[in-house]
Amino acid sequence: MIALNQLSADDLQYLRQKWASEIKDIDEERARRVDRLEKRLETQGESATAQAELEADLAHAQAVLAILVANNADPAVIASQEVVVAEAQEAVNSLGLSASYVSDRGAWLQQMEFDELEQASILRTNRIAQIDAI
Repeated sequence: MIALNQLSADDLQYLRQKWASEIKDIDEERARRVDRLEKRLETQGESATAQAELEADLAHAQAVLAILVANNADPAVIASQEVVVAEAQEAVNSLGLSASYVSDRGAWLQQMEFDELEQASILRTNRIAQIDAI
């Protein structure tokens, strides 16, 4: 393998500029990916809160229906409550998992990719430091 100090000044300058450009690109890509993951996780948290609220509404509607049935309430009132339960169930079902859902495993895999990008940037920074030391 050729050592850096065996290269010409032009070759060293070329490598320095190339690696500096790659560092910029890598750092921008890493920042973009981190930002995207953070936004997805934030949205996911909001969706989980909304899901919990809808499920609580459904449970309440089902409890009311059960009480109405147990007390032999008027069939029209029971039918009305069944509609409320059906609508609440539909709301719960429609929310579901969004396309941007990230599992814990997926988040960790993405974090590994972020770390790899960071290491690639550090490696290039170190190589530039070696060129500067020549």
